Amino acid sequence: MVRNTRGGKSHRRGRKTDGNTRLLRREMRWKEGEEEEYGIVQTVYGDMRVECACSDGVNRVCHIPGKFRRRVWINREDVVLLSIRSFQTSKADVIYKYNAEEVSLLRSTGELTISTTTTTTTTTDNTTTESLILSSTSSNQEEIIDFSSI
Repeated sequence: MVRNTRGGKSHRRGRKTDGNTRLLRREMRWKEGEEEEYGIVQTVYGDMRVECACSDGVNRVCHIPGKFRRRVWINREDVVLLSIRSFQTSKADVIYKYNAEEVSLLRSTGELTISTTTTTTTTTDNTTTESLILSSTSSNQEEIIDFSSI
């Protein structure tokens, strides 16, 4: 039997680097047209579905495609690019997940106008409630979502 010298599954799933062990940059994906919007993940439902607060002020249930399965992990408060369905405007599909560098670039160019803050409050009977505050810098609107009922 041949000896495994490269690491098997872990080696194949590793990050791609150039000769200087520096991570390769990927090409930035921008919003194109009216059918795409930026969104921030509010709730992860499971079964490849999440709820996102979109930059146009609408909350949408979004589907994560199968090509992201086990490759791209989408968590709460991640910034994603969504493709809004033409026949169902209350639903969308996730196209791209932005990393921290790309999010700061989106905010500095003014493309991403919504931001999040998480607050945790404790009441007198030691119950904690967690809420996510979405604020839009363009219209100075704030929306508070309470997660205690979930």
